[in-house]
This record gives sequence, structure tokens and C-alpha cells, in this order.
Amino acid sequence: MPDDWDDHVGWESYYHALPSDEFWFGSATTSPGSFSFHRLSPLTDEFREKNWMTVWFPGCGFSPLPRAFALLGFRVIASDVAPSAIEYQHGNASVVEALLASIESLHNCRASDGCLDLRLHDFRTPLGTGMVDVIFNIKSFQGLPAGSMSFAAQTHFAALRSGGLAFFDTINVQGERRDRLESELVKSGFYVPLANLNRWYRQSLAATEIPHMFVLGIPMIPQRDDVPYPHKRGTPEYERDVGRLRDLTMEFRSRAEVEYAKEQSEVTNETKHAHVIYSTG
Repeated sequence: MPDDWDDHVGWESYYHALPSDEFWFGSATTSPGSFSFHRLSPLTDEFREKNWMTVWFPGCGFSPLPRAFALLGFRVIASDVAPSAIEYQHGNASVVEALLASIESLHNCRASDGCLDLRLHDFRTPLGTGMVDVIFNIKSFQGLPAGSMSFAAQTHFAALRSGGLAFFDTINVQGERRDRLESELVKSGFYVPLANLNRWYRQSLAATEIPHMFVLGIPMIPQRDDVPYPHKRGTPEYERDVGRLRDLTMEFRSRAEVEYAKEQSEVTNETKHAHVIYSTG
């Protein structure tokens, strides 16, 4: 991938060359990110109950999800800045049909009234106002420079209908990068659950100056050569630092329920929600 996520030529070069790499091409064309195919049935049922039938996949790349949702009866917009990505999406029906056929829970979910609208589009620029019910940004947001991330957040917010939901699926975003990402979403108008409490939590952890990474939502001290930490696992110093991180985690969890209830009292049917998924690995 290009180092500069604003580099449209770099993204086109990446997607143009990707089919020549068997492993990464296979991964890109079959991976649903954090949205397991086995969980699509209850997720799509929930969308149908809410009449959320129009879905946007900005920065779709080679993801199988846009075609999958179209085959499941949704009206789908899939966009990317790379012509090679859009070209691939035009021809991936057989690949995605095979993926869906392997999931028993989806056998009765297929529909003939879906639609896949493929667009060459830069999601830092407006798509439209109130056009979609749900947004799936799959690992296409986290690496944007600050200014572009702000524009993209505003575009996503504007495109979403009142009361809608935007997913931002990320990978290996830690510390201050999480603060910056969530701050841009909040500034654009999204409701990000527990954004203020999470910022306090991450900043309190950073203030300890104990190296840590979130793994499955828990701050862990990495035992790696590239992370400077002087104490070995099992030493008194290590156990002391683990305890400090654990105490902050317990305080965060004890405050979370009250903070969330307070936030929910201010949420309305018009609120546009953003759910950020932090995957590591």
C-alpha cells in the first residue's frame, strides 16, 4: 500500500499489481474484515427490521462485502479511487456467490432485488446528503493524513441518513492515533460511544509511561525487542506495572456503565452513530 493514503496513483498501482500476489490477492478478495460471513445473517436481519436497506462501502478495494450485501438484497454503493478496484468489483460475482454458498445460515437470505452501484469516487469529497442507512469503511480510514481524515469524516456524516450507523473497521491503531481518529468523527457530528471516557483512559495509561498495546481491548505490556521495556515477565517490577495498568482498566470499566447510560439519555432517533472496531494482529 502507498505510505501516503492521499496518493491515488499509489492506490491504483497497488490494486493493479495485487492479483499477481496469490496470497494477498486471495486474502483481499475473500476477507470480510471484522464482519464474519457467519454473522451476516443476524446483522442483515437487524438492518431489515430497521428498514436500513441502502449501504455504502467507501474505499471498497477488493472486498467481497459489497457484492455479498447486494446478493442479500441490499442496495449497495461501493466506491474507490482506484480504477482497478472498481474493475475487479464488476467481475467478482462467482467468487462471492461461492463464499455465501458455504455459509448455511445465509442459504435462505438470498434475494433478487439487490443492486450494486460501483463508483470511481474519492470519499474525501461529497457523495451526497442523506443517501445511505449504513456505512462500512473497512480499513480505509485509519491511515489518512489529518486534513484528509477530517474531510472524510464530514463526507461520511453527510452521506448517512439521520439515525444511521457507520462502521469504521481498523487494524493496529493504538494510543494517540485512536484519539485522533475518534476526535475527527466526533467533530464531524457522529456519536461515538464513550469517546470522552476512552480518551481519558488512553491518556491515563500513557501517563504511566509503561509501554503497552491493546490486545482484545486490554492493555498489555509487549515483550518484544522493538519495544523498550527493561523488566522481564515475572519480575516484581513487571508485576507492579501490570498492576498499574490493571487498576486503570478496572476504574475505566467501573465508570463505563454510568457514562454510557448518561450518553444514551441524550441520544435521539436522529443521532448518527459511529462504531469504531479496533482489531490487532
